[in-house]
Amino acid sequence: MSRGGALLGRRALQYQITHTTNKEGFIEDPFWGASVPPEIASLPNLVEDSGRDHFRASLGLSVHHLSGKDVEEEDLEDVGQALFQGTTRALLCAIRSKAEEEKILNDLQALSLSPDVSKDFVQALSRARTRILSGPQLSGPSFPSLEDMRWRVDVTISTTSLSRVMRPTILMQWTLSDGSIETFEVSVDKL
Repeated sequence: MSRGGALLGRRALQYQITHTTNKEGFIEDPFWGASVPPEIASLPNLVEDSGRDHFRASLGLSVHHLSGKDVEEEDLEDVGQALFQGTTRALLCAIRSKAEEEKILNDLQALSLSPDVSKDFVQALSRARTRILSGPQLSGPSFPSLEDMRWRVDVTISTTSLSRVMRPTILMQWTLSDGSIETFEVSVDKL
């Protein structure tokens, strides 16, 4: 076993091997991505130590926070900072991945969360998804996206008495989602 695995304990191997297969038989990453964020990785132990009621309270606080509302420090102390961070991170990952509820449920159970706790998470997510999406955590400023791209290759021919040189350049034109048009030239010499 590697040094890192020995330091993390027995559950570290479970967190590294949580891939699932889809209906076509392809391997898929969990809703949180290729590697488990530490806040989510600590959830099974935290839920086991604090109980299901604290987990539900933490889910409520996380939804409240992600909806753009203030969370009282007393409430945060009651559920625990680590549990709050874990549920908040898991909710954010679930919403950003746009995964189906069944996949989220399976991924949480593969993480060693009990089926009841996993169902609580999925139910809270389905009830609060629209509130969280309209909250400031996910609706912040963003860069414009690429709507359309046009290009062409121009070749400059230079001829001398001894040689002939052909220099290709690519002329690119991007149309962005904010309506702006960016035009630029890419030279092979500069690549």
